Amino acid sequence: MDQAPPYSTTLSPDDLSVLSLLWGSYWDGQALSDYDARLTVIALLRSFFLSPEGRPMFEVGTRAYRVEPGAPLIITLDYPMFVARFPATDFSKMLYEQPVQTLSLIGLAASLALGLDPRETGDSQGLQARFEHVEPVAPMGSLKSGLVGRFVTVKGTVARASAIRPLVLGADFECFKCGVHMPMKFTDGIFQWPESCPTLRCRNKNFELRRETAVTVDYQKIKLQEIDDEGGEPGRIPRTVEVELRGDLVDTCVPGDVVAVAGVVKSISAEAMANRRTGRDGKHHSLYLLYVQANSVENKRQVERQTDEDMEQMEAMMDGAARAAASYAGEEGGGSGEGREGELAKIEGYFHLKHLGAIRAIATDPYCFHLLVTSLCPPIVGQELVKAGLLLVLLGGSKRACPLAARTRVRIRSDPHVLLVGDPGLGKSQLLRACHDAAPRAVYLCGTLATNTGLTVTLVNDGRGDVALEAGALVLADQGICCIDELDKLSCSYHALLEAMEQQQISIAKSGVVTSLSARCSVIAAANPVGGQYHRGKTVSENLKMSGALFSRFDLVFIMLDRADDEHDARVSEQIVRAHAQRRGQGRKGSHFPVHNSGTGGRKPSLEDLNDRENRSLSQRLRMGVDAVGDDPVPKELLRKYIAYAQKYVHPRITPPAAAALKEFYMHMRAEARLHRSCPITTRQLESLIRLAQARAKAELREEVTENDALDVIEIMQESLEAAQTTDAGAVIDFALQSGSMSLSKQVKAFVSALTKESHSRGSSLFPRADLETLAEKKLRLQIADFDRFLDVLNNECYLLKKGPRLYQVMTSNVGGASQA
Repeated sequence: MDQAPPYSTTLSPDDLSVLSLLWGSYWDGQALSDYDARLTVIALLRSFFLSPEGRPMFEVGTRAYRVEPGAPLIITLDYPMFVARFPATDFSKMLYEQPVQTLSLIGLAASLALGLDPRETGDSQGLQARFEHVEPVAPMGSLKSGLVGRFVTVKGTVARASAIRPLVLGADFECFKCGVHMPMKFTDGIFQWPESCPTLRCRNKNFELRRETAVTVDYQKIKLQEIDDEGGEPGRIPRTVEVELRGDLVDTCVPGDVVAVAGVVKSISAEAMANRRTGRDGKHHSLYLLYVQANSVENKRQVERQTDEDMEQMEAMMDGAARAAASYAGEEGGGSGEGREGELAKIEGYFHLKHLGAIRAIATDPYCFHLLVTSLCPPIVGQELVKAGLLLVLLGGSKRACPLAARTRVRIRSDPHVLLVGDPGLGKSQLLRACHDAAPRAVYLCGTLATNTGLTVTLVNDGRGDVALEAGALVLADQGICCIDELDKLSCSYHALLEAMEQQQISIAKSGVVTSLSARCSVIAAANPVGGQYHRGKTVSENLKMSGALFSRFDLVFIMLDRADDEHDARVSEQIVRAHAQRRGQGRKGSHFPVHNSGTGGRKPSLEDLNDRENRSLSQRLRMGVDAVGDDPVPKELLRKYIAYAQKYVHPRITPPAAAALKEFYMHMRAEARLHRSCPITTRQLESLIRLAQARAKAELREEVTENDALDVIEIMQESLEAAQTTDAGAVIDFALQSGSMSLSKQVKAFVSALTKESHSRGSSLFPRADLETLAEKKLRLQIADFDRFLDVLNNECYLLKKGPRLYQVMTSNVGGASQA
């Protein structure tokens, strides 16, 4: 190793005595030699740990602990800090090529630096060193035979976690013939019987295992699945790798967690793997399997469990990052570039300086919200309001719990859900794909082939009679987005979604396993109505034949209809023709097709036009925003970075004006329910408005929700509900339609059926209006706000015929009406 003075490369006789006692725990069967070259490396490491540069490794960057009494001492080192301060320039290469030996040398050197003397403690197990934050992260596709024996870091989602078992590392065997005890150590936990007795005159081959002498360690196996944003090829099954956890690393993650595992790539024969799983012998063959023996596990969920002081420190870092990004953009002067890089590196390696500069440029753009809406699936035009709702779902609400919820330990959902329903061919699946690509973490599935266990969680047999949890789509999408296409064709029961969408967890009670897994994700679903076309005379539940309990969990429901509209058709046809006619790299400026500017007389919309809330609706302003942005949307990768930044660091708070606007709208809807112009609604709609208002502020990276944010969200909610609740008969908004109450068409069928039976019992088909109203309200208990309008619908549908003032004849009855004439 290349080294730099003044670190010592010699050891004292007392140090050599300690090493001679610890040597066997690292290299079994090897004796310590005074001329061993590894002693020089140990002396250099020990001198570094005791130097001013290395001493903080024990004070700040390490955690020395024991899992339990009698277990080896474990010390955790920060890899970037260690590499930056250690004088050897080829340490990274040494750890990568010879990880087992390098970790053993660090363990011995740390034992000397900490003053661990087996002669005093009686513990000769040595010290285990672990490295955290090891970079770079290797793609799972690169884990091949060439990396066997190398130290790598892989990142993925835990798809399966086995039960925790004891793994035998060594035991004594007793010869049946002469009774001699023979100790054996099992490399990598592979059990082997002694070949023969070491006694010269015995040579017996039958032994008895002394179980009381077994040396065991906790053992768990997990399966990591690669994350979609790692560049997986379309059509390829996601790659997986098995990881072995031992000692203190067991039970550090559950299915659905995103973890980064640093460890050694190893290979094991399929025969030995079969022996581990079933305990039976297998035939010898040359097939080997790759796995990773973990040295450290970094769980994203554990990192997020921070105290209030940690969060305040994070906010202080973010303030410094914002100043650095502003300086990068040219708005502040002074300061060295290296200082800004170091300050930003403390935040997270995911956001580089160029990312923060671009993110700030987007946030300060006066057309920020319109730019983001246009950048989400640019080929789809005419659905700007739908894309605005999808953008708010991607950003989500504030994840910090309110003080009251924190004190009462009540979980408040911050992830909104949205449902797209409408006629085929309007781009619902394309919008879902765009959301999947824009989300930092997302899972996409089609309902035609999804099962109940594929959505939630399943129990699998691990081959030894025990069961292991394997995560489904909702668990894998934890803290992300779950896109479900063809929701109406879901082969499993919709009840699998109910708990995950509201409680944000999946509970399982099967085969003696009773547990819950987190599913903190937003659900974006798309569905086609029954029969292919949306029936405006039916509710959304009736069009999809779904329960009202599921629909009540969606914050927004967008009805996408194929209407004949000249302006909309012109925009769509213009976009499609331009996309096929323009050359590569040519935008609107180079196209000979005219730009369709709606509502501005052919000119480019100004900022005043986009902020004109009095004369233009949000849908109109969003359509104008497309023309204002032009053919220069935010790139897909940068849009994903922007959304990830907003999700992680922006936590808006509701201001009093915004709270008053949301409360006024909620109270208005409650008043409509009391006047029987709308069925009762619950506070679930109010919570939806709060989540969406926080997301609207996140879109511009603001820490406060303004009144304009609340008004935009109220308008989105109103327009989506009007489209979802308005029937061909002109019914007003009715929240109860989403809760599963009877629609107008069902009310008509129930009333006509009861009226026909009443006509047969009376022997007459003529009814006064008062009798009809009594039958509807008192006997059938139908909730009809305007009974005269209801009678007009029956008259138009030829169920009733008006025979005179306040007198009607039932046309579905074959009973005459002469007696009533």
